[in-house]
Amino acid sequence: ADKLFISKDTKEIPTDLIPDLIIIDTINKAGIKNVDMIELKQKYPNTSFIFIAQVTKDGDFRGENATAHDVDAIIEMKNGEAFANGRFIQGGYLNIKNLV
Repeated sequence: ADKLFISKDTKEIPTDLIPDLIIIDTINKAGIKNVDMIELKQKYPNTSFIFIAQVTKDGDFRGENATAHDVDAIIEMKNGEAFANGRFIQGGYLNIKNLV
């Protein structure tokens, strides 16, 4: 059965629930640090994660920049365009302005 669980705290995920996908928007507001991301990925090894991070005006991550080294892909959204780089994606691009 399809299930949707929404929480303001990852500690509230029921112990009997093994999610297919966890989205954290944003790691900055949630207080999620790099070590917390690693622990979550270890706790749920078969779960996909989307960690959303705020950036500065210069395009750098707010908080720990080590986060960039522990994710598989970084997708930067800017003015209706998505630019992807990372371990598995090198130079991906998608114009999302007209997808809706």
